Amino acid sequence: MAMALLMVVAAFPAVWLIGKARAPSEASLSSGGAYSEQTAAGAGAVPAASPAALPAAAPLPAILLRSVQTTTFDEGGQPAPGSVIMPADVAITAGRIRILDSNGGRIVTVTPDGTLASILNAGAYADISLKGAPAMLAVAEKLYVATREGPIVVVDSAGQIESVIRPVMPAGQAPFAPAGIALTESGEIWVSDSANHRVLLLNGRGEFQRVIGDGVPEAGSQGFNAPGGLAVDTDGNLYVADTRNRVVKKYSPMGIFLQTIGEGRLDLPSAVAVDEDGTVFVSDESAHLVSAFGPEGAYLGSIGQGQLEAPHSVKTDGGLLYVMDRLTGLFVFQRETAPASGP
Repeated sequence: MAMALLMVVAAFPAVWLIGKARAPSEASLSSGGAYSEQTAAGAGAVPAASPAALPAAAPLPAILLRSVQTTTFDEGGQPAPGSVIMPADVAITAGRIRILDSNGGRIVTVTPDGTLASILNAGAYADISLKGAPAMLAVAEKLYVATREGPIVVVDSAGQIESVIRPVMPAGQAPFAPAGIALTESGEIWVSDSANHRVLLLNGRGEFQRVIGDGVPEAGSQGFNAPGGLAVDTDGNLYVADTRNRVVKKYSPMGIFLQTIGEGRLDLPSAVAVDEDGTVFVSDESAHLVSAFGPEGAYLGSIGQGQLEAPHSVKTDGGLLYVMDRLTGLFVFQRETAPASGP
């Protein structure tokens, strides 16, 4: 089925898959469109050699609590109506799993019986499109969606578009290309600009506050090469999946560099999440794994051997890890060190 899906999505725009999926490893679990390097990384990006020669992944003991197939196929091998082809992101709000369907330009919810139902209602914002939207974040009962064109769409728990934040920021060498979004406790918005190799902080109205990165590909502490997903921990520190530099970078709330995470352990990191204990989870599409690192950056192990093919988005909620795999669907894991409970 994954091969059929790859054939279908080859016709979709190139901005929706960072990295080609290869066949997953045979190790068992113990712990849209064809990729275009220039499109995904932005003009002037320095390509990372692929694949990286990574050390063997150590299993991180985890229990697979639930999986949801986001794409089903008809007898002709085509995606059935209602399928989410290459989902872009996942978030948890109002006790429900929400999935960002960039190809369909919608948000869907996972019902108790595991089926998918669209919840997005544009209302007065019929001119706003979620087609190609790269990232979504849940804050309390609301969803914040970074759209391909730049506006940030705020959606309430019923799926109604509540407001639209239109970013005001310095121009870059290339058109703004959002890839990740995170919110601070005070309501400020971090957004990554993959094409211009920078991460920007906006206030709640979308007005520019500060920037990390000089707008060109860099490997140093204050620069990026195609930054992707973002996360903020309980102390307000910012984590950036620096995709083409193959690391995660951590910054203080003021944008001061603190540490590099995952060096030599990541091939194509696309997203990052931090749980309440400070454990950092990083999705690696090229390695077909989600790798975990301690608060000080020590490698703890990896989840998904033999299960994941193109893990693109990761989120934590209530002690659970949600992994959005673009080819095989949604997976919900719990580390074995914590009591198991349903999502």
